[in-house]
Amino acid sequence: MLRYNENRIGRESSVHWGLWFSWLLAGMLGEPLAWIAVLFGVVPLQELLPTSLLSLSICLGLLGALLYGLVVGFAQSLALRRWLRGFSQSPWMRFTVVGGTARCLLILVFGGMILLGDINIEPTVGIIYVLVLGALAGMATGSMQYFALRRYTSAAFWWVPANLVAWLVAMSIWPFTTAIGGYILSGVLLGGISSAITGFTLVRMLYTKPASVTEEDILEEMT
Repeated sequence: MLRYNENRIGRESSVHWGLWFSWLLAGMLGEPLAWIAVLFGVVPLQELLPTSLLSLSICLGLLGALLYGLVVGFAQSLALRRWLRGFSQSPWMRFTVVGGTARCLLILVFGGMILLGDINIEPTVGIIYVLVLGALAGMATGSMQYFALRRYTSAAFWWVPANLVAWLVAMSIWPFTTAIGGYILSGVLLGGISSAITGFTLVRMLYTKPASVTEEDILEEMT
């Protein structure tokens, strides 16, 4: 039997903080870079299209969301492969791309309605709206990444509520940071806040509930 995290995740607090900091850095860099790729690479192309090409515009939107998932997943995988023995980047990327694409679409479509003023609602209702949006965005990613994490920890089910809470908290300040500092600063704060919370959960899961897997499991995961 192989224990994925026994070579890196030990009882030393410095190792725990190392994993947490790597995950935090991946979020603070990956999230703004992903939004830069979408907002400055795909959105301008959409604006150039005539209204008659709505289907092409939708396809570009999906492409932008897919690009977001790729950037976020790649940044996170760089942090994980340093700490997880036998870490396979491919499954993590696949699940994160699906979950990240859904998260991006939720924020772009429903969050954009708030920022652009397409939805006129009371401030109190608006806060609830954004919090629900954050919870859904977190669940979209967490529920997909769960399938990749369960190879490494028997407590992977905690990853879904952890992401729900993390993105609920992060999105609570999103309208204010976007209005004050723009999308890049907002991306840094979104990634930082959400990663700080999920990083703590990640360390606890890998340390307290490591999963034992066989060589066959590893080969199955990598195919």
